[in-house]
Amino acid sequence: LWEGAVVVLSGVENPERAQLREMVLEMGAKYRPAWCPQATILVASYHRTPKVQAVRKLGGTVVKTSFLTQCYEHKTLVPIASHLIHEGTT
Repeated sequence: LWEGAVVVLSGVENPERAQLREMVLEMGAKYRPAWCPQATILVASYHRTPKVQAVRKLGGTVVKTSFLTQCYEHKTLVPIASHLIHEGTT
């Protein structure tokens, strides 16, 4: 489902962080603890974390955690528009 995606989480504490990381891996994406050149999407609980601000400046895509959980629940990519915090340019 998410093959080729490299996902980073922001503003999410355990145990929710561990659950979201497992969802990422089960859907076929890779997980990274910090933004890197290979990262494709940042999943964030809050839109004002330092990580979110940095990724926005770099042109990365930032979405709410609801995007990840709905994709997982529906076993498909759901429309991203209502989950966007920042649409990436890279």
